[in-house]
Amino acid sequence: MKTVEQLKEYFNNDLMPEVLQVEQKRKMIVVRVILLGIGLLAVLVLGYLGLDSNPDLNSVGWKGLFLLVVGVLGFVAYREILNNRDFYNDFKTTVIEKIVKFIAPSFTYISHKYIQPTQLVESKLFSHLPKKYKGDDYAVGVLGRNTKVEFSEVVARHRHRLDDNSKGEWAVTFKGLFCVAQVERTFSGQPFVVASDHGGAARKA
Repeated sequence: MKTVEQLKEYFNNDLMPEVLQVEQKRKMIVVRVILLGIGLLAVLVLGYLGLDSNPDLNSVGWKGLFLLVVGVLGFVAYREILNNRDFYNDFKTTVIEKIVKFIAPSFTYISHKYIQPTQLVESKLFSHLPKKYKGDDYAVGVLGRNTKVEFSEVVARHRHRLDDNSKGEWAVTFKGLFCVAQVERTFSGQPFVVASDHGGAARKA
């Protein structure tokens, strides 16, 4: 396994040039969004004033059609620019995947996959399946001789109800990196690995 200092050196020397390229793409997207907003606003104002000054076109129907066309153009621009996942995917393949490979070359990284919600319950750290669940940045591999390890970012939520009549509010059950390790070792009790702010790195039931 690599040390923190080795990881910092790798990031500064090898990854930083590629990160800067991704950051440049992000800045270009921001510029395109600003120009798009200015352009749509100008078309909306000038077009609406033009319709208003023309007696033949100054009607609710023509104005409604004009607003519809502007709305469609805005939606298409949003889909092509704001909803463009190239930056998102580039960041994952440029940064996250290479960091995973640097730390553990034998691991497999899958950006869109994640630890399944049933695995949270199987850990017995959580008693119920989350009502809302999402995740990404999944990695799996073998450490040592035969210890299978898999982990990913996950966000699990449940609905907290004050009483039977309330709709309740969504609360975060878990948010962060969830790791599953299959250790071929016999324990005298039932081990639980928890974060340090929960009273220690591990305990037995």
